[in-house]
Amino acid sequence: MRPRGTLELTPAALAHRQDNYGVKSSDSEARVKAVYAELDLAREFEQYEQDSYARINALIDAIPAQGSQDGLKREVYQSFLAKVYKRQK
Repeated sequence: MRPRGTLELTPAALAHRQDNYGVKSSDSEARVKAVYAELDLAREFEQYEQDSYARINALIDAIPAQGSQDGLKREVYQSFLAKVYKRQK
């Protein structure tokens, strides 16, 4: 799935992002962050993260509380999800 934000980039903005993305310089980082801020991608990602969290929790809740016949245990998945949800790099 391609992020919505990249679909909204003008050709010039897309070229600007491609020229600066992954470049190890504070100027390039600032330019990429400006494009992301302009598209409000932080808000969009937050909504995506919340929706994914709810969907994954529903899948985890489908595992029987005592564990499944093939050894799946709810606690393992709940523990892992707690580690990655809302994490900050």
